[in-house]
Amino acid sequence: MYIFVLEGKATIGGETLERRDALGLWDFDTIEFHIEEDSRILLMEVPFSN
Repeated sequence: MYIFVLEGKATIGGETLERRDALGLWDFDTIEFHIEEDSRILLMEVPFSN
């Protein structure tokens, strides 16, 4: 899963992300989102290979 914060601020998977920050996650069962202000977040499911 690739997560990109277009606008705003959020804590995702324990990482605080602000405008234009991104995060790649793999090998997870759940993801916890805490949206801290009005935000636009793009989620993309992409294959990661080792």
